[in-house]
Formats: sequence, structure tokens, C-alpha cells
Amino acid sequence: KAQHIYNHGEQLLRNHYDNIVSEIEKGTVDETVAVGLLDQWLIEGKLSKEEAITQACVMLGVGMDTTGVTATFMLHELAKNPQIQDALHKEVMEVVGPTSPPTAEQLQKLHLVRNCVRETLRLYPVGTITFRTFTEDTVIDGYKIPAGVLCAIPFIGKFKDKHFLNPEQFDPNRWSADLESIHPFASLPFGHGPRMCYGRRIAELELHVLLTRIVQRFRLSTDQTGLKIKQSAVLEPDEPVIIRMQ
Repeated sequence: KAQHIYNHGEQLLRNHYDNIVSEIEKGTVDETVAVGLLDQWLIEGKLSKEEAITQACVMLGVGMDTTGVTATFMLHELAKNPQIQDALHKEVMEVVGPTSPPTAEQLQKLHLVRNCVRETLRLYPVGTITFRTFTEDTVIDGYKIPAGVLCAIPFIGKFKDKHFLNPEQFDPNRWSADLESIHPFASLPFGHGPRMCYGRRIAELELHVLLTRIVQRFRLSTDQTGLKIKQSAVLEPDEPVIIRMQ
């Protein structure tokens, strides 16, 4: 699968690159303004074609699969929880109305919408593990970890531990009613610090808008009480997700 994605991306990039070079030679494009980040790096020689292909495939996969899978889990949980849907619908109707797309200002006022996204990412972190290398000897819970050791940190277990009341329950209200009792680092689905996911803001915005627009028009239901999940490139369902939209 990875090789197929790479081969397809290579062909698309080669065609795109040839078009960009042709436009530059004709003087029909301003390479300092009118091209994207990868285009600019290619033009300046900061990336080889092979490196650009790899980066493009990563951006495509991380930018689409992650948001799509998170949306699937979120809609599944809402389909199981009609009372949360009722509260969502009420909030969206009061803030946005029945037909219009939400504005940036309105999205800031949709607290339950935002909390639903946050709670979904807690229960179903797309990336379930991260790695860090210790730069100095460290003792954690009585275990000495020498400098230079690479440690794997599993998110999916951490986000369902003692920091949360009823951790297996989908409860968006926990992020407003009991926020002071939740450690600020208890849920970090996008990571933290300089290596935090740089697509975080656009991913959250996409999910906020998607949920708002669905709640405006549809009522969700399902007979699935739970989902089998698997870890592939991202955390994803291991069975079809059946949701009725009325």
C-alpha cells in the first residue's frame, strides 16, 4: 500500500513539477508568491524530487486520513448518544441557525461542538504512540531510564487513565464542567511543544465545521454499541461503521 501511494504520488508530482518549471520559464508565475511550500522548496533546490514526493505523501495521508477517521469515530459516538445530539442541535440553532455555515466568530461560541471534537480525540487518538529519547538519566515512578534510551509513550492508554472520571464514557461535558480537575497534559492528541502536529488548527477547524453542518440537517442513529478498532497507519475502525442519517 505504501509503495502504491508513493508511485502514484511520484507521477502526480512529476507532472506538477514540469508544469511549474514551464510556467517559470515562460514568466507566467511568480515563484516567490504564487506557488506552494513544496513548490518553493523544489524551485530553490532545498528538496530533491524524492524528498518532495515523500513529504507530499505524508501531507496527503496525515491531512486526510487522520481527520476522516476522527470524524467517523465522532459521528459514531454521537449516533449512540441522542441526548448529546439534542444539546448540540440546540446550541447550533441558537448560535448559527438552521441553514447558514458558521462564521469564525460563531465557532468560538460553539462550546459543546468543540468539546465533542476534543472528547473524540481523547477516546480515539489518531496517533496512538509517540517516541522520545532521554537526554539525561531520569527516574520515573522508581524506574531509572538512562540517557540515550528511546521510549515509546502510548497515548491510547494514557488518555483513559486515572485523570478522567469514567474514562471509557463519551462525555464532552467533562471539558467544561470539570476542566480544573483535569491535568493540562492528560490529553495531548496532537502532541506538545515544537514537534506538535502543525496541522492541528486546520484539522480542528474542519471537524468543528463538519459537525456543525451535520447537526443542522441530520439526526444520527446506530445499532452499533461499540466498534472494533485497529492500529494501522492511524487508529481506525476494524469493521464497517453503520450510521443512519435522517
